Amino acid sequence: LIQPVSDYFKEMTGDPPAGINHIAFLVKDVEKAVQAMEEKGIHLGYITKDGIFDTGGIKIAYLDPRDTGGILIELVEAKE
Repeated sequence: LIQPVSDYFKEMTGDPPAGINHIAFLVKDVEKAVQAMEEKGIHLGYITKDGIFDTGGIKIAYLDPRDTGGILIELVEAKE
């Protein structure tokens, strides 16, 4: 569950009034997962449109909701 607490995150998430913000999937290799999605016509979305975000502990990528039936999907690779 996500509740935006700052104006920055409200703007980034669209400040949904209720319901699902996004769905996350744990993947072994986020680069390969993004490539597989792009081969199917599903591209990176507005949050990570310029590439995969590496926090140092995890890598994340958000898929474009326009390509996923309106659902924001996050791909997460946890570093071991």
